[in-house]
Order: sequence, then C-alpha cells, then structure tokens
Amino acid sequence: PPAPAATTGDEPSDSAAAPSDEIPRWVRKAIALFFLWVVGLLVAYWALNRLRPILLVVLVALFVSLAMEPPVHALTKRGWGRGPATALVAGAFLVATIGFFAAFGSVAFNQASQLVNNAPHYVRNLVSFLNRDFGTHIDANGLVHNLQSKNGTVQKFARNLANDAPNVALTIGEGLLEIVLTLIFAFYMTADGPRFRRLICSRLPRRHQEIVLDTWEIAVQKTGAYLYSRLLQAMICTVAVWIFLFLLGIPSSLALAIWVGIVSQFVPTVGTYIALILPALVTLVYNPVDTIWVVGYLIGYQQVENYF
Repeated sequence: PPAPAATTGDEPSDSAAAPSDEIPRWVRKAIALFFLWVVGLLVAYWALNRLRPILLVVLVALFVSLAMEPPVHALTKRGWGRGPATALVAGAFLVATIGFFAAFGSVAFNQASQLVNNAPHYVRNLVSFLNRDFGTHIDANGLVHNLQSKNGTVQKFARNLANDAPNVALTIGEGLLEIVLTLIFAFYMTADGPRFRRLICSRLPRRHQEIVLDTWEIAVQKTGAYLYSRLLQAMICTVAVWIFLFLLGIPSSLALAIWVGIVSQFVPTVGTYIALILPALVTLVYNPVDTIWVVGYLIGYQQVENYF
C-alpha cells in the first residue's frame, strides 16, 4: 500500500479547527441572575400573600397616625404630654368608630326584625299602593299566605337570619379586633413620631433629611385637612338628612342620618348612591311614596353640596 502523506507543520490540526462549545461566562451569569430574580419574586409574592392582613393594618394605621398628628400637636402646644394627647385623640376616634357601627347595626337589626314581624302589613300596604295608583289587580291575601307558609320567603329569611347570627357576631368581633390593632399601631406611630423621624433622618445625608421632613409635614397637613374637612361635611350632611327624615316620620332617623353622612363623604364618587340604599329600603317598607322623596332629596343634596 502507498505510504501516507507526510504532514507539514503549516497544516491546522483537528482540535484547532473545531469550533469551541464553551458557553461565555456572561451568559451563565445572566441565566443565574434570571432564575434568582424569578425565585425572589415568587418568594416575595408568597410572603406578601401571607402578610397582607398585617400590612394592610400597618398602612391604615399610618394614615390614621397622619390624621391624628394635627390635634396631638395642638394639644402638646398647650402643655399636654405627647403620650396623653395621643391617647385622648385615639380614644375619641375609637368611640366615634364604635358609635357609628353601633348605630348602623341597630338600624340593620331593628329593620330586619320589623321586616320579619310586619311582613304581611307591609305587603298589604304595597299592594294597595300599586292597585290604587297604577291600576294593577294583585291579590294581597295570596301573597301574604305564600309569605307566611312554612317554606315561604319570610320564614326562610328568619331561619337564615338565625343561622347566620353566629357568623355575623364572629365577623363583627374580627372587625373590632382589627380596629383595635390599627389604633394600637397608630398610637405608637403618633406618640413616637418625632423620635421615629429623627431615627430615619440620622441615617440619611443632610439634603435627604430636608426632603424627608418636608414630605412628612406635607403629608400630615394634607391628610389632616382631608379628614377634618370630610368630617365637617359629614356632620352637616347628617344634620340636614336627620331633619328631613324626622319631618317625614321615618323611624331611626338619627341612625340613618349618621349612616348617610359618613358613607356619602368617605366613599369617593359613589358614596351618596351607596348611602341612600339603606334609608330607601327602610322607607319602602313603611311608605313607598316616601322612598321617592328620600331618594330625590339625597341626590339633590349631593348636587347642592358639590356645587357650593
């Protein structure tokens, strides 16, 4: 056989000619960072879901603390200690909150009880109104018989109300506990506010300290102005609605007026329309004609308030 051709030193070897399969270092680093970010985001999402209730409480407490700062500052200028002044303002806020929910709860419970007990009377009044003013021919006795039967609407409503009473009580208890926890956080945020600000500013450069302090003061002023202007408007709305409901002879007129005043002022945009549902339902079971007057008055009051 012929001898193999001799290789010269100028010819490239196979190992040098083959392309390199090694991944660049920056690609490996980018892939590792990508997976680290994905894992970090998943962990953060899991932690936020678990801590969401307490984070919400802290956020609301911060808002309440900013709202409490102006009256606490005014009391400290009059010689009060910061702790007692904060306790007084927080106590007043707690009493007002419990009073609002007590008023709303009493209205809801009384109206539900009266609706169950006086359902036949309300049905006859409503049917008489429809037959007289709209020319309908509805049989009131048949409706009352269906309502009072064992499987009627009223009996089902009464049974559901009795069965849901423990759940309602548990929900109210949980709500009160959250309110108390929020006030505790807000109390410490307000009572230790100056020391807290000093602690933050001590770790920042001087130019950043001025920004933090200015931002804090603006937040306190704007939050306090918003809250107390809303409270003033709520008081005016409560008085105006209470006088109107009292003149109409609507039961629980003061509690209904407090409900309308608070909800209409502190729920943006649609607060008035949410607030009028409860007095409209209450007047509907007593006198359907009064429902029209109540709805018209509340919508008209909202327009006058927006204008002035």
